[in-house]
Amino acid sequence: MANHGMLVGGPNLSRACWLAHDLDALAHQYYHVLQIGGGHVLNDAELEETAKGISSYGPRGA
Repeated sequence: MANHGMLVGGPNLSRACWLAHDLDALAHQYYHVLQIGGGHVLNDAELEETAKGISSYGPRGA
């Protein structure tokens, strides 16, 4: 599936669609970050803090 787009999954269709939209938005942002010379790579502590902060994003079970 190389170079054929994204593949996402989730516990239900609503969550999978939300994740697909989120992945598309992140890819768009990453593309533009590369165009301006790259960004800041988070260290392990920053990644952990960010993961905790976004753990509740998206739709909840239905």
